[in-house]
Amino acid sequence: MATRRPSDVNAEGWYTLAVQLDQNRATDEAFQASSRSRPALVQPSSRPGLLPMSKVVPPLQPSRFSHRNPTPGNPVPMDIDTARKAKSVPDACRQSGKLGHWAKDCDLWFDVRYLDLDELSALVEDQLAALDAVLPEPEDEPVEQKMPAEDFVSSSE
Repeated sequence: MATRRPSDVNAEGWYTLAVQLDQNRATDEAFQASSRSRPALVQPSSRPGLLPMSKVVPPLQPSRFSHRNPTPGNPVPMDIDTARKAKSVPDACRQSGKLGHWAKDCDLWFDVRYLDLDELSALVEDQLAALDAVLPEPEDEPVEQKMPAEDFVSSSE
């Protein structure tokens, strides 16, 4: 424990003081961490004359690994289930959603930059023809219109 402040010109005294303060801080943190992680087993009784009952500690939840912090002599084991996880890349085409081919080989996807002039003009004509095509409209069937029977007196009388 540090007892007094070293002089301003004594570098070794300041170094010793810094080491002592660091050791004190590490000791305090270790003590506080251990006291926080463990619940109290015995609670003080509220009434005198009664014996304190021991608190039942619930079982700890099983952890995935037996140790939390890796150290040089105790490393964290590998995650062996990595190979069993679902693929991040699906086997389906992202353009059509069908299995069996990739998007670059999909029939629904093509790049007009790689079409020659004849193919491009044919494509444009097909698209324009599809826009100009008139779909047959359904025939209108005559609808019988019945006049609703008025069973109330109009207010204009």
